[in-house]
Amino acid sequence: MKKETADVSYRDKATNTNVSLGEIEVDVPETIDEALELYGEEKLLAYASRAYVIQKQAEFRDANRPDKTKTQSNTAKFKQLSSDKQEELLRQAGLI
Repeated sequence: MKKETADVSYRDKATNTNVSLGEIEVDVPETIDEALELYGEEKLLAYASRAYVIQKQAEFRDANRPDKTKTQSNTAKFKQLSSDKQEELLRQAGLI
């Protein structure tokens, strides 16, 4: 397990700026076993599940943003497909 320093701040709505509250030192697990020891099975699963949902939301957002070019949007949509589907489409297009 390693120690890391993390900045802590908040967004001041009145001034629309980030205000630093300082730093905290946190334990960061380097293996699954260390993560299980630190968080416990239920919390680890909850953290992993939430992180997965956030990643999927970001991928969907990137693929469907109207302010992005069509190429960026199509690339993001392609990345959301399974590896098998990506390979199938690349083969159909004669790219692999």
